[in-house]
Amino acid sequence: MVALRNDNTLYTWGFNVWLGNGTAITFSAPKAVQMTLPAGETGNTIKMIGLTGTSNFATYFVLYENGHLYGLGNNAQRQIGDWTVTNRNTWVQPRYPNAAGTAAGAVMNDILWVSPQEHNNGVGATNVINSAYQVYNWGSNSGYMLGRPVDDNVTYYNPGIPASFAPKVLAVETGGHTTMLAQACTQNYGYVGHRVQGSMGNGDASEVWETALTFATAGVQICGATTVPQILTGAVVLPALPVVIAMVVR
Repeated sequence: MVALRNDNTLYTWGFNVWLGNGTAITFSAPKAVQMTLPAGETGNTIKMIGLTGTSNFATYFVLYENGHLYGLGNNAQRQIGDWTVTNRNTWVQPRYPNAAGTAAGAVMNDILWVSPQEHNNGVGATNVINSAYQVYNWGSNSGYMLGRPVDDNVTYYNPGIPASFAPKVLAVETGGHTTMLAQACTQNYGYVGHRVQGSMGNGDASEVWETALTFATAGVQICGATTVPQILTGAVVLPALPVVIAMVVR
């Protein structure tokens, strides 16, 4: 577990945790222990936190209101997004691809939203939305959950934009083998990855792997992420406005 207090401090506890202070993994933390926060962010407010990981080894994320994103911990499936598979015992920033898309480029300092996969301890993956309302993701593509080309247990992805993902995404959630998102001007929600027992909400309970993002789902509005224009009807009362009269005297 990881928790954010109202004084902008982080605490963690449980099995195989990292403290962010440069030390090795702590195999058992039976009570909450304060974490060391990213260097250089003193005085900045944390906006979102999250966990992912593999084989019970945690990977942490912290997103600041200024858009700066950091990762810490297990990195066996490239789930930190720093273009390595090196475990990190201090906070590092995920990186965009370079102009050619072949290597690490700029650090992610313009992130609006982060959604690590928190539901399956064998799949380390992360989706983010940046200031252009574009989704980037990385890590495991198990069940085609990231919309990337290869689904297996040895191919892990660096940060990139899946071919079927368009911009203007308002919210994204990373599931155990799925990604779901809300896109502006699209009433139905997007879904990619493993669907089974009706998990896609399209009235079909069969087991299918959606390899590309599809909106053949159902119309739904998410609180705080309205995707279609809202038309209001009825009388509208406007506030009284001051009247200014100008006179020209000859």
